[in-house]
Amino acid sequence: MHPLASGQYPGAQRRRIGDAVVTALADGYFDLGRQTMPTASDADLAPLADTPYATPDTYRSSINAYLVEMGAKRILIDTGGAQSGAASLGRLGPTLDAMGIEPGTVDALVMTHLHPDHAGGAFEESGGAAFENAEMILHTKEHAYWHDDALITEDNRHYFDIARKATDAYMRAGRLTMFDTDCEVIPGVFAEFLPGHTPGHTGYRIESGGDALLIWGDIVHIPPVQMKDPGIGVAFDVDGALAEKTRRHLLDRAISDKLKIAGMHLPWPGIGYVERDGQREGDGYRFALAPYDYDTGHP
Repeated sequence: MHPLASGQYPGAQRRRIGDAVVTALADGYFDLGRQTMPTASDADLAPLADTPYATPDTYRSSINAYLVEMGAKRILIDTGGAQSGAASLGRLGPTLDAMGIEPGTVDALVMTHLHPDHAGGAFEESGGAAFENAEMILHTKEHAYWHDDALITEDNRHYFDIARKATDAYMRAGRLTMFDTDCEVIPGVFAEFLPGHTPGHTGYRIESGGDALLIWGDIVHIPPVQMKDPGIGVAFDVDGALAEKTRRHLLDRAISDKLKIAGMHLPWPGIGYVERDGQREGDGYRFALAPYDYDTGHP
């Protein structure tokens, strides 16, 4: 009898978007409790009870990042949370190692925002840049928010420390670039300002060969609840009302424009599309996972 293999295989799944290859990278997970959605009622949380791998009290939320390979460029959209202090995070680095991708070959870190589970993998424990040749790219409003001393409290200090360590590692090396309007940040990578979750929260649209994928960041954290009722936010939205407005607009657009989407907290690998959860407008939405791409990466 063979011994039982230990652990899971590295969390990487590739998908072709035109001539680009987008690899979903699993950095880990957070278990989010009821306190994460303070305005949600028992009825709002009922969809969790209908999910076999969740309970009404806890939802296991994926932490995803995405590697985009376009031409000669390697672009990492978010970095996971290796230095966030959460033991359930930090798997992105070992996965890149298993794929044979050295940190020094990543050309750019394109940040949706600077929360610890997104920026905590950008720097080493020593404070140096984890991706020694990469340029960090983010919205000016995101940088300004996390560098405003007047906003720091004892409760949020850890968040500010992580954000500053992440950006400072690249600023010291002269490799921090900021933008203040929707633009093409790298050829084929277009920024879309999606504020609310944080002031500079940004999605990135990958365009190649007539195809496109919108990586929308943190539009939702608990899809079975928030996609059914987009009015339900999470406690760590900086501006809950604006986050809701952005979420509603983008969910409607995802259906009307038949968008291919990816999200950092959608179920692994987080690539798919949005459907209406019912026949009528106002019935809410649901996430539909894209079929596995059997051909990408094979001869």
